[in-house]
Amino acid sequence: EEDNGADLAAISLPADAAIGCDFADSPFPGIPMLRASGVRQSIEDWDDPAALYRPAGDLSPPVPVELRAVPYFLWANRRVGEMTVWIRE
Repeated sequence: EEDNGADLAAISLPADAAIGCDFADSPFPGIPMLRASGVRQSIEDWDDPAALYRPAGDLSPPVPVELRAVPYFLWANRRVGEMTVWIRE
């Protein structure tokens, strides 16, 4: 959540996405950070955001997002927030 915002389950990464490794912009000197272009499914236009289900055709188009991923072992060294290990395709 620190790097990609809340509701990480709404993020997906295309199978053919280019994934880059960046050391320069890492919050931890010398530790690599992965970067990729993905998409986030928005639920802002839902009439009832607390509703678990809605018709499949009612989804708004996904929004492009730039994803950042730091190594799992550093998660406890960040602010409190949501964490995910796997990203949907």
